[in-house]
Amino acid sequence: MTMTSKTGEWLDAARGVALLDIAAALGLDVHRDGRSFGPCPGCGEATRGKDKRGRCRVRPDGNGWACCSNGSDGCGAKGDGVALVVWALTGKATWATGDRETRDKVREWYAARGWCEAWTGGGSALPTPARPRIAPVARVVSAPPQRPAVEQVRALWGRCVPVTADPEVAAWLAGRTDPGPIDPAAVAALDLARALPADLVDLPGWARYRGRPWTASGHRLVVRAWEADPDNPERLRVASLHARNVRPDCTGDDKAAWPAGATAAALILATGPDPRAHGRHLVEIAEGVPDWLRLVLTRAELPKGRRPAVWGAWSGSPDPALAAVVPEGWTVAIRTHADTAGDKYADKWRELLTARGCTIHRQRKANGPQVAAAILPAHPDDPPCPPPAKLGLVAQACEAVREADGPEALALVWAFCCRQWGGADLVPAAVAGELRERQDYMDGWNMSIYHAKLRELRAT
Repeated sequence: MTMTSKTGEWLDAARGVALLDIAAALGLDVHRDGRSFGPCPGCGEATRGKDKRGRCRVRPDGNGWACCSNGSDGCGAKGDGVALVVWALTGKATWATGDRETRDKVREWYAARGWCEAWTGGGSALPTPARPRIAPVARVVSAPPQRPAVEQVRALWGRCVPVTADPEVAAWLAGRTDPGPIDPAAVAALDLARALPADLVDLPGWARYRGRPWTASGHRLVVRAWEADPDNPERLRVASLHARNVRPDCTGDDKAAWPAGATAAALILATGPDPRAHGRHLVEIAEGVPDWLRLVLTRAELPKGRRPAVWGAWSGSPDPALAAVVPEGWTVAIRTHADTAGDKYADKWRELLTARGCTIHRQRKANGPQVAAAILPAHPDDPPCPPPAKLGLVAQACEAVREADGPEALALVWAFCCRQWGGADLVPAAVAGELRERQDYMDGWNMSIYHAKLRELRAT
């Protein structure tokens, strides 16, 4: 950064400093996700309630912040890095025109850290940098996330029974009809989930939801959650359990439970510790428990040696350590939902995995029972997937073409359709029509990418 002593230009230098560097210099706690910090300079809250991320979120471009919490808009404090310093030093949102005292405090604070040149023209500048008004929080960036005791996790998983042995849990699985039911027998055969017996007693203190044991709250479908193994960064290890409410009268707010007092950040659903054990240089990431179960069962139909690793994600899953488990240069198909939250998770995974040289395919899972898309292969060489009962193959293919995100994804879907129907000339007119409509909106650059990807797929 080029510093300057000219009046007014110091502010441009100050605004060029990375926001998280400013937060750290103020003694604030920068969350391990690199996208939040706390406490908020406006309300003093350190976190977002049950969500242990910092109270203030950082904008994706890194140039702004705002106070927020789950279920509310926060206290309204927001701004850029300079505004954060103003809040910290004075307790005000900004300085008014002519407020030289605040301006000088802020400038001296930046100058003391070498981020702009100090004021040398006299006036009201303070001789020493002002101390922040926000109480500093001890930063423990490298501290491991809080988890339940692994021995207790293994013991509770061992006390659970196959999902087919519990009628209520089996009925919940069979009732997941978007886009098709989940077969409890198949889930039990692969040991993807288990049932927590309703009469089980002496549960660990963390197996509670709003003060009630999972057996009493209805959270009795249990799956294992994995984290990156710090002793072997290329593998996963079981670190926690996730429970789903199987009661018919369960509302959306109460459907899922994590261990009380523990964090779900940097956890993933998986079928094993090593993605290389599945035979394909491919990882598919679904969103949530039902979609993960359905995708795992679908991929189990592939021949051994041709199966991808399948992960299940949620808001706190994207994590550099988890991304490092995916071997460099692999293909990753991100199948999060076609909504704001799903796109947000996908963007975080894309950022982490692109840095590892991975090829990313974004295959958005449509929401709602009327537009549920088929589970398409992540590569055209894969055999067709069993279609849901609600939608025919043509409707599924049309939906997949509409949801293809970018020219590379569109080429992938089209190549798959051509192979499924025996060539481009035999693809149903409705599907070909959807393709032409998408192509009409492509510019020349995207069309060149599309055709290059098609040539690549035909050569493999």
